[in-house]
Amino acid sequence: MHWILSTAANKGTVTYQGGGIVQSVIQPVVSYIKGNQKYWTTNATPPQAATASALANKWVSLNASSGNWKQASALIQLSSLQGLLSNCTAQGTTITKGATATVAGNDVITIKIVNAGVTQLFSIQTTGKHYIVKSTTTGGTSGNETALLSGFNAQKTPSAPTPSTSIDPILAS
Repeated sequence: MHWILSTAANKGTVTYQGGGIVQSVIQPVVSYIKGNQKYWTTNATPPQAATASALANKWVSLNASSGNWKQASALIQLSSLQGLLSNCTAQGTTITKGATATVAGNDVITIKIVNAGVTQLFSIQTTGKHYIVKSTTTGGTSGNETALLSGFNAQKTPSAPTPSTSIDPILAS
């Protein structure tokens, strides 16, 4: 997972185990996703096996008023990062400081959080501002996940890809 987050929009790519890949641009009114065929048949919520060939490798748009938008936008919204941290305050959670390392050229320290069979490892930059550079989750209901985060304080605003096709009529057929 690699995301660019801004106040106007979020943009990123997720690579799933098993080969599904989805690119997304999430904006307040219209969002866009482009997944490979494996993403549409296996990783989409819900999977779209019947329409995978029509959707594969094409930018599709999702209007905020669509029921499909809520499912897709949950992938990338800033609240997803907040979700990564949700285990920190749950009862029965253990938090331990790990070793120092280098991740994507950044000196980091690892924080390990364990709760209810889910282990989260956060690699936090130790020089300059303390950003989360990498997050790994194992044992969760959605499988193992790794997120690489970058572009902190960068003034980038993702823009809409073109051309795109509305996903709603495709899924309705």
